[in-house]
Amino acid sequence: MSLSPDGGLGFLAERRLVVVSGPAGAEYSGVADMIFGPDGKRVVYVPNEAAGKGSPIFSPDGDLEYLAAREGDLYRIRYTPAR
Repeated sequence: MSLSPDGGLGFLAERRLVVVSGPAGAEYSGVADMIFGPDGKRVVYVPNEAAGKGSPIFSPDGDLEYLAAREGDLYRIRYTPAR
């Protein structure tokens, strides 16, 4: 169980479903990681099907960074949401 910085509640149900202050999300064979953004308004999680290249991280300013693999190449992705 995790609390977001703004007091929201998130947890992994049987390590297969992610629930964040409301209904459950999609079901996976398992969920490897769940992380709240610094403002508590966003959450990122990694289904087991996509795990293996490291955990996503939020930078202090709220950008999301993660590694992605495609056709043998490794990419560092940085997503900056509209502010």
